[in-house]
Amino acid sequence: MNKREIFTILSILVLSINIPFTLVDGIGNYEEDIESGWTILIYFAADNDLEDKIENLLLNLEEINNSEEKIKIVIMVDKLSSEGAWIYEIVNNERSLIASFEEKNTANPLCLEEFIQYGIENYPSEKIMLSIKNHGFGWRGICLDETNDNLIMNTDGFADSIKGNEIDLLLLDGESMASLEVAYELRNEVSYMVASESSIPSSGIPYDIIIGKLAQKPEMQPIEFAEEIVNIYYNEYILHDCFTISAINMSHINVVGDAFSKVTKILQEKMEKYRNIVAPARDHSLLGPDGVIASTNYLVDVYTLFDDLQFIPDPDLQNAIQKFEHIYNNSLIAEAHSRQFREIPHGLNLWFPPTLNKYQSDGATLNGQFIYHDCDLDIISKSDWVQCLMDYYGVLPESFELTSDADSPDDDGNFTLSWTDSVKSDMYSLYRYHSKITELNESLVLIESDLTSNSYKIENIQDGAYYYVIVAYNEYGYELSNYEYIIVEILPNKTNGILPNGFLLALIIIGILSIGVISVALYKKKR
Repeated sequence: MNKREIFTILSILVLSINIPFTLVDGIGNYEEDIESGWTILIYFAADNDLEDKIENLLLNLEEINNSEEKIKIVIMVDKLSSEGAWIYEIVNNERSLIASFEEKNTANPLCLEEFIQYGIENYPSEKIMLSIKNHGFGWRGICLDETNDNLIMNTDGFADSIKGNEIDLLLLDGESMASLEVAYELRNEVSYMVASESSIPSSGIPYDIIIGKLAQKPEMQPIEFAEEIVNIYYNEYILHDCFTISAINMSHINVVGDAFSKVTKILQEKMEKYRNIVAPARDHSLLGPDGVIASTNYLVDVYTLFDDLQFIPDPDLQNAIQKFEHIYNNSLIAEAHSRQFREIPHGLNLWFPPTLNKYQSDGATLNGQFIYHDCDLDIISKSDWVQCLMDYYGVLPESFELTSDADSPDDDGNFTLSWTDSVKSDMYSLYRYHSKITELNESLVLIESDLTSNSYKIENIQDGAYYYVIVAYNEYGYELSNYEYIIVEILPNKTNGILPNGFLLALIIIGILSIGVISVALYKKKR
């Protein structure tokens, strides 16, 4: 091996050793720059009567003496009086316009999603806080945009806009957004949430104070910052007539939803009997001083409501409520409220209109949103809360009885199913299964739907064991009848309207042939 070859091999070895260290060192510096401090993204959808708050908010943010390396502040603004939208950056008491756009529909989840991604990509940090500043509408959504059909961003779309962006702390600067329905929808999208169960003072979140506090201690973790926001908010508005604020650990909301669903499943079965206990529990848990609703209509504190329902004398329900309260308390980081609310607020509200008329009118028409049970929220699909409401209003189909004229066992496979009227039902469906039917599910075989009579004739059923159930429907839900168990054993002499039994037919033919043979033999003998 000559010197040139040796030199070449040594050069390759040196490069192969140095390259990884150079890359790792470079990546380390880059990550150190990114994974430090906070990025604060504020989405101010002021295309409504909040427009006059824009300049005050920006001036307050300019009061923060933040270091760009530790605290990055980015705010998007949409105005009512001017077409367009603008993104500002605030660093060390200075405001800079960094992007402008044509008119934006800030009620569109895609607009929020674009802003979040813009902020994360251009202002990377270890921790991300997203604040939404606008009018809030509880379970219905947030971000009213008056120049775009007066629509709001519904909660389902709001959750989709955040999905996959790893938001450490979500601050909802709008009325009534500390909602069980909202929290459960966002449970997998954010780590912590701070919001109000009721109204928000007109000056809103004191951003200059809370972000100023963060600028003094940028190493603060999201859970600590969430608690700090609650404390600052309380101290700022301690003399205000009507305010609530709470911080939620969203990693616990999945199990909170499970516990809530368990309570509603049991409660639904007891609602009609114990409505006299549920009604005052609802009234007591309303979020408003002296029973006056603070903001979006008919919100109750879910913890207080369930706590009052322990007066229902049912051990299973009481046990389910106690488990809910234990799990719920684990999810609550901090909570504060004005004295006028007394002992009622505990962190999250729940919608509970007093009558069916209020449920329909206030749930269906607000800014083009869906009615409550059709608004595609996960906690509504998961739980029996809507069924509880319908039973509270007394509008679900009532219980009824299914019978049949089948023999035991039935010997011809022809019989009639009959059922009593289910009060408040619009129609019926008939199902069959091979074992006991206790619930409506996809395993059942649908025999007939949209029945309006109270009987149905079953014909030509073969041998076997059959379970039948009738389901009564109306637009709010359904009720199952008892199941009817029928055994069919066709007797040999039953034709079922088709052909005689094969074995019997063979015997008849053999008998006829035998008689013929004997007759012929006797005839020949006589001759």
